[in-house]
Amino acid sequence: MAFSIKFVNRDNYQRTVCWFPERNHSGIKDNNYPDIPGTIVPGRKSVTVGMPDSGNHALRPGWVGAFRTIFDGGDPFTPAVRGEVNFEDILTWYDISMVDNNSDNSGVHWLYPISGNDVHHGCTTFPCSNAFSKPGEAQTQVTNEHDLECLIGG
Repeated sequence: MAFSIKFVNRDNYQRTVCWFPERNHSGIKDNNYPDIPGTIVPGRKSVTVGMPDSGNHALRPGWVGAFRTIFDGGDPFTPAVRGEVNFEDILTWYDISMVDNNSDNSGVHWLYPISGNDVHHGCTTFPCSNAFSKPGEAQTQVTNEHDLECLIGG
């Protein structure tokens, strides 16, 4: 499946992936990036979100945004470690950001190309030096692959 993220839940707790499409410079949601409903990932299971539209929530080429996880009943706007992606036709940019909360060890941990090649971005335990800790850091990774894997929980 091209243009996808496979979420692998490494513990027994179900989580919901909350999606945040890119906003324009005025803070308004950019309608070029579709909303993606919350994605439930049961404990010790994996779920792939991606293209093409086959009844799955679609990340289309050009989708830019962020995601974080919550437990059942959690608030999706609580500051947490988040994954950030920019899917383009040729390249995919990705990173893990702990700018909002540098000690959140319950959700997103690692993000990398599903092949295992290229940089694994993130941490086993936050804080660490392998994730964004402040705006403007040079931490974003790039790959020519279009399928990523994200480890959550743990």
